[in-house]
Amino acid sequence: MLRVVATMAPAGPRNASPAMGRCDGRAQLGVAGRPRYTPIERIGVRMNVPAPRLASVTCLLALALGLSACGACQKVSSSRQTFLEAQQGGESSGGPHLSVEIPDALIRSWLDGAIRSLPGVSFDLPGLGDVGRYAGKFDFKARSLTVAIDRDDAARFDLDLDVKRGGSTLFGMRLAAAAPIVFDTQKGTMRIALRADLFEKVEPRIDDAAVGRLTDALYALVPSPARLVLSKSAVRRYATAGVEALARQTYGLIRRQLLTPLGEVAQFTVKMPAVPIAALSLSSVRGGWRVAARTTLAAQGLRLPAQIGAGADTVRVMISADTVAKLGNWAIARGDLPARYSRDGKADAKGELDGGMAWEGGARPLKALVWTHAPEARQDGLCIAARAGADPVVSLDKGKLKVGFDNGQIEEVVGPPLLSVALDILGITEKVFDYTKTVATGTRLSLGKGSYAVELSRVALKSDAFTLDLKVGQGAPGS
Repeated sequence: MLRVVATMAPAGPRNASPAMGRCDGRAQLGVAGRPRYTPIERIGVRMNVPAPRLASVTCLLALALGLSACGACQKVSSSRQTFLEAQQGGESSGGPHLSVEIPDALIRSWLDGAIRSLPGVSFDLPGLGDVGRYAGKFDFKARSLTVAIDRDDAARFDLDLDVKRGGSTLFGMRLAAAAPIVFDTQKGTMRIALRADLFEKVEPRIDDAAVGRLTDALYALVPSPARLVLSKSAVRRYATAGVEALARQTYGLIRRQLLTPLGEVAQFTVKMPAVPIAALSLSSVRGGWRVAARTTLAAQGLRLPAQIGAGADTVRVMISADTVAKLGNWAIARGDLPARYSRDGKADAKGELDGGMAWEGGARPLKALVWTHAPEARQDGLCIAARAGADPVVSLDKGKLKVGFDNGQIEEVVGPPLLSVALDILGITEKVFDYTKTVATGTRLSLGKGSYAVELSRVALKSDAFTLDLKVGQGAPGS
């Protein structure tokens, strides 16, 4: 079997080595952009070849055209089948394929919103005995709500409440709850819902001066005539009994009067990008939370940083570059992206070439691949498989993703070299990056009763990761 691995260097000097022009079925065809040529373009090949070696080039073309006799179509078919099988089989490796980072500032905003939605609740302080008739109503007022990720399947909430009389805070109470983290791989969601029935533990926040403050507040309410029978020491005993009784009864009182009517105290939902998700996880890292996803794709995972890198109002989506490539091939198989192309890399439902993409790391890590469509049905035997490589460059221009290529080269051609310019093939990958951008901007946050849209503000491609920063907009009613 004869294979042309194609890349042609610029024309050399007339005294170059004769080996440069030998007709042995193998030539180097380096195409980066559109350089100057001494053209021979009979079958779409552009070669920089000194005139004295024209005979050698003609020999090469003759060998290329004769490949069908050696079974080029079978080789192309086999190459295509091997590629398709690689998309389906094998275990993926490394970390998660995709992550969504949520900064502390957004989490804090969610919790503050939940606190603001909690109403104050008036109650009678138990255990005050004779002084109770003068005490009047006391109030519970939510002061703060904090959350921590205990483990992958639960979030710990601490709700701090102040016990107030008039405008004065007498002492505090803390309620604790463990809320399940619910992952739905079918819908691609991670949800935490804090319900009233999840609060299980009450810890009084009573300092040494709490009884003294309550005693002073109660004694000030006792009319002067009544003080003849209600001494301050007696009021202090009632205040001590009241604090102890409240500590015992707070859980039921707060659940019954404050939390149960609200049902869901707080909820946090992250809608992940629409990719084929196999597993989801949530972790707390320096600066915020990270929702990570493993997909069903046989792709290399991410090497994730130790802390959140985005700004306070930004959600960062990171996708491994290999996952971008595998996601593009998945989208082609589903019909979400064009599967067939013309020789100049244009999508064409009747194009003679099938397209694909790969990421291999190292030099020119981005690979665009094409194969003759249905090579086994070709009657003329002109079947090809080609691979082009490049260093991709991504940028954002007025909200639109721009994809460019540095060092583009056609790295390999099996069959007659019918493709002349690497950029023609690499153009296939632009659609994959744009598809990934569209998928990533489908990320949504739902905090409390508001849903938040996102807007793409920055893109980057480095360290084998495609990063998209999504600025979070204002919340809208409903979620």
